Parts: sequence; structure tokens; C-alpha cells
Amino acid sequence: MTVLHTNDVHGRFEEIRPDGTRCPKTDAEKGLCVGGIARQKNLINHVQVK
Repeated sequence: MTVLHTNDVHGRFEEIRPDGTRCPKTDAEKGLCVGGIARQKNLINHVQVK
């Protein structure tokens, strides 16, 4: 059994910069941003494949 838990997303469904500000597309393309619901979904998909 695998348990995935998300804690305290504070309603941030889009990725953000590490300082908590919005992530512009240029930073996202460079991989400088964190979080976001899309990343969570990608992780879930990856775990389900295993």
C-alpha cells in the first residue's frame, strides 16, 4: 500500500517561486518553480505505474 499525503497547499494550485511569489512562464521553463497541482498529479501518475 502506498499513501500519498498533501499538507498545507494554502490554495496554491499553480506553481510558485521558492519565495512564494507567482512563477512566470520563463522561470517555469527553467525549472525554477515549485509546487502546483500539476506536479502532484504527475507524481500520482508515476506512483500508480509502479
